[in-house]
Amino acid sequence: ICLAGIRQKLALATREMLALLHHAVAGHSNYSDLKFLFKHHIPPTSTDSSDHMIPHNPLTLFSPQLLSVHLQTGNRYFVRQTYERGLHTTSSQQQANTAPPKAAFLISEYTELSRAKIHMAELETDSQAYLYDAEDPEHLRRLNIAASQPAGYAIYAPLLAMRKWKPTDALKAKIKSYIETRLKWKPKGSDGLDAELFLQFGELFITLKFGRDHAKVRLIEIEKH
Repeated sequence: ICLAGIRQKLALATREMLALLHHAVAGHSNYSDLKFLFKHHIPPTSTDSSDHMIPHNPLTLFSPQLLSVHLQTGNRYFVRQTYERGLHTTSSQQQANTAPPKAAFLISEYTELSRAKIHMAELETDSQAYLYDAEDPEHLRRLNIAASQPAGYAIYAPLLAMRKWKPTDALKAKIKSYIETRLKWKPKGSDGLDAELFLQFGELFITLKFGRDHAKVRLIEIEKH
């Protein structure tokens, strides 16, 4: 009786863990071509920063747990693409004296082949782009290797690494500069700006909203500004 009770509790805990992970990807699976990540309110005054900044990388690492949830929720197809933001050493890597990866990739999940092919069509210039079919044993083997984070590589998933997205002070300053010089918006007083981060075909965008005005901008354009 005790063993049965333990098994029941373990099964329940496993279901709860899978439900939690499934909630994390809810609204994402099947929509990797347009994934809303999070919204942040930026006050009119932001911390200044230097012109040079490390590219913002808010995404989480691909993992065996994520792969398992994707497969259990019907995601058969996976699109791999180059993810240059993942090449930059994080503070945790610096603390662990870990060398930066020699290559970084983003793997997006799909239940429908047609949507995966649309994503692939957007990656014509990416020589590392690849479409996996998890029902192919060799493809599944390679997906499991990717999820294990092989040495020298960083493999990411299109999900936030933090519970809520919060731009760094450097990125806030870049956004402020962009809206004032490129968009000619002039927030002041108690005014503020709403910034929504999202992925489209594996590329990060920010939708900027100020009053009735809004603009969709590639994150890299803001960082280079």
